[in-house]
Amino acid sequence: MPADMHVTLHTLVYASHRAGIPELEKIGGQICAFYGKEIAKKAETDASCVNEIIRNNINITMPDEGKKVERLIGFATEEGIKYHPSEKSLTVRE
Repeated sequence: MPADMHVTLHTLVYASHRAGIPELEKIGGQICAFYGKEIAKKAETDASCVNEIIRNNINITMPDEGKKVERLIGFATEEGIKYHPSEKSLTVRE
């Protein structure tokens, strides 16, 4: 495997069965067929092989309500949008 493609290929394999995209699943399978099943094992067990942003953002579970509200507030603040969550949302956040 080319050294400069190490993280990219491991990330593709890692994401291939998590993203729910059939084309990506095929690509992941082709990478494993070409480089061997060890690449899949390493992508699952060695966090340093997978792009950190992808690893953190591809998550099978939904974030809890408090985290969703925090992210919405953060996005709105970044974009200069006036966003005020409901009282119910604020109590979930605490």
